[in-house]
Amino acid sequence: MQKIPIDFGSTRVLYLTLANNKFTGPIPRSIANASSTLIEVLFLNNWLTGCIPYEIGFLRKATVFDVGGNYLTGQLPCSLGCLDKIEQLNFARNYLYGAIPEVVCSMPNLLNLSLSNNYFNHIGPLCWKLVKSGVLDVRMNCIFGLPNQRPYYECVRFYFHSFWFNWVCPWQYLMSAIPCKINSSYISHPPSARTASVAYPALNRHRL
Repeated sequence: MQKIPIDFGSTRVLYLTLANNKFTGPIPRSIANASSTLIEVLFLNNWLTGCIPYEIGFLRKATVFDVGGNYLTGQLPCSLGCLDKIEQLNFARNYLYGAIPEVVCSMPNLLNLSLSNNYFNHIGPLCWKLVKSGVLDVRMNCIFGLPNQRPYYECVRFYFHSFWFNWVCPWQYLMSAIPCKINSSYISHPPSARTASVAYPALNRHRL
């Protein structure tokens, strides 16, 4: 087991694949230093912990970001809404909670957003449109009124523990910050969703 190097963001690569290993610890905030190069980031199926860093929102060239199957917690940072080239975004099978920010559902090229098997408890009208179109997967969460959610007692137990143990991200003040200009007209009138694809070509190629 090892942690992702804290300065790994200085690595000038296009495709970063660290999937299916036993990396532990948080995603380093230095990931913002790779904003001019990174196109695909695959951290799925590791043992990563901590909160999702606000700096992910600076990866303006990224088309794929996958951290499914880890132990990440906290809320989704609104900075994700700045990923205007992102197509595949996967946070499934973690311990994320709270409301799903509407700005995250406003990304113009989004084909697949998987938030299943977490503990989100609120969804807004824009995200709801993505659920109905099949782009957004929110199964096995704690969203009242939606089908295929966690049992009530699981949600109560999780939120009781999160309150009791004060699970707050160290940069909580940045979670609502948006380091880019968001097209408000798009948020009000999103275009029709395209057909989603869950196949990642990066899994079939040798990448760092």
